[in-house]
Amino acid sequence: MTNISKTQFTGVINNLLAHENDEYNLYNNNCTSLALNAFNTLITPQLVIEPFYVQIPGTTNLLVFMQSPQKLYKAIETITPGTGIIKEFQVVNDAPFNDQICQ
Repeated sequence: MTNISKTQFTGVINNLLAHENDEYNLYNNNCTSLALNAFNTLITPQLVIEPFYVQIPGTTNLLVFMQSPQKLYKAIETITPGTGIIKEFQVVNDAPFNDQICQ
């Protein structure tokens, strides 16, 4: 981000410190939640990201992640130019689907 004032920087730091003792939860309070809070202290309108759904292979069960890095990135892509947010890299594709189980 560019052109952040001292007041805005202090606001981000205070926001991060206000959440330093929040309980980490992969599904609804993860590192993306923290980044989203930081962005939203600086921009208007605030970013809102949709939940990320992952179907468990071989079942009809879904895991619901309220915030995901990919969804945050997609939201950042929609930010209007002139907000001071500069994207320095390009993502060509979404993450590929892989049904292999991690071991």
